Amino acid sequence: MTQPQLFIRPREQVLACIYSALILHDNEVTVMEDKINALIKAAGVNVESFWPGLFAKALANVNIGSLICNIGPGGPAPAAGAAPDFCTQHRPSN
Repeated sequence: MTQPQLFIRPREQVLACIYSALILHDNEVTVMEDKINALIKAAGVNVESFWPGLFAKALANVNIGSLICNIGPGGPAPAAGAAPDFCTQHRPSN
C-alpha cells in the first residue's frame, strides 16, 4: 500500500525543503536535489518540482552549520566568564 501524498501550500513546501536540508546536514550528507526529493517523498509530501533544486543550488557552497549558528541580530558580547553557548561548543570545523 502506498502512502498518500499531501498537497500543501507554498510556505509549507519551503519548510519541507528546509527540514530536509537540515536533516541531511545533521546526518553529514551533502545537500543535493535528489536527496531532498527522497526525504520529501518518504514524508509523503508533494512540493513543486523546482523547490528541491533551488534549495540544493542555494546551499551548494554554504557552511550550513555556520549559517545556523550565526543567525539573528548581533548583540552585546557575553560577560567575561560566561558559559559558552551551543554554537561555540559545537562550532563546525572548516
